[in-house]
Amino acid sequence: MAASFLYDTHYQVDKPFALIDVTIATASPSATTPDHILAKRLEEQAKSRKVRFLGSDSAKKWKINKDAFIYWIGNCQQAALLSRQNAYDYWLMNFVWAGTFPKTSDAWGSLSPSAERVSKLLLFRLAWLFDAPMLAALLWQLSQTERKTKRILLEEETKTTEEMVVSVLGVLREATQDVRLRTDYRKQIEDITRRGLKYNTRRHKLATHLSLLLEPGVISDVEDAYRLPDGLRGTLAQYGSAKDAAYHALLPSLIGPGGKLFLELATSAFQVTPTEISDLTAEEWPGVLKRIQSIWSTIELWDRKFLGIDALAELFLVDNLARGTQLWASESWKRFLLDRSRHHPDEVTIHVGRFGEVQYLRLP
Repeated sequence: MAASFLYDTHYQVDKPFALIDVTIATASPSATTPDHILAKRLEEQAKSRKVRFLGSDSAKKWKINKDAFIYWIGNCQQAALLSRQNAYDYWLMNFVWAGTFPKTSDAWGSLSPSAERVSKLLLFRLAWLFDAPMLAALLWQLSQTERKTKRILLEEETKTTEEMVVSVLGVLREATQDVRLRTDYRKQIEDITRRGLKYNTRRHKLATHLSLLLEPGVISDVEDAYRLPDGLRGTLAQYGSAKDAAYHALLPSLIGPGGKLFLELATSAFQVTPTEISDLTAEEWPGVLKRIQSIWSTIELWDRKFLGIDALAELFLVDNLARGTQLWASESWKRFLLDRSRHHPDEVTIHVGRFGEVQYLRLP
């Protein structure tokens, strides 16, 4: 398992909602664009509006450069927001279908009031799927005192960031059988242990992770310190170390790696009440199909041929979690749709990816 945000972090890549908003406005749903061209376009587009800062009612000029957008594009490609050709990928589409951003706004990152709760939960879910071990370790670290000051996290003498990153790298190394990844993780661990991190590097290492917790409201920034809700602190108290929390963020579940811990954190942070997880059934399918049909009408306008099943399942997971309705196991989607396509090909068809695995659906 690759660590999507662990290395490619940048101090300016700390406003995920604004970054997603400007990416939707700039990238193409279907056309190919080289990285450096898209980064330049994103930089120019970002200047066209102000940006809304976390916890502030006013918008300010967005000081972000092309280099930061290069980092951002790399993260997008790893986290299924953009394809390798920099067209919309299925997770970026999820934010479109959730109605996260209003059609008109004076600032990047402004959320539609009607979609604010589900959009924040959607961002946390995206972050969890692609960065769970680091987020779990960081949350555990923040839970150790009532309020964790930024100085404690970032100052050299504390070594907090180094210890946290090394513990996560160790968990990732133990979790993979890929020889190349294991070697890379070991080298990173040895380099950080031997030389430590410079102040700016230490700050950059945490910038993206912290923003992915701050903007959804999982943690808050109060008087130069980070604070967790009491319920969230209680959830994390069951783990003895950052490494232990990171390990549990990778344990398999019916809704993907770290599903049990994710639902516990979501319950505390978003006041949701998860239901028991079950398989998608024929009785529930008509309502699901109606929602998919509304999405499909947009796909056709974009001249796209398929919908990604995994990302679609995640959109329904977040939406149902926010509404307190039935949660469906991730893999049950593929099993159900494969069976449905065999018996009702006039309703839905299934298509495989490069390696022969069921990945996409198509409506007639």
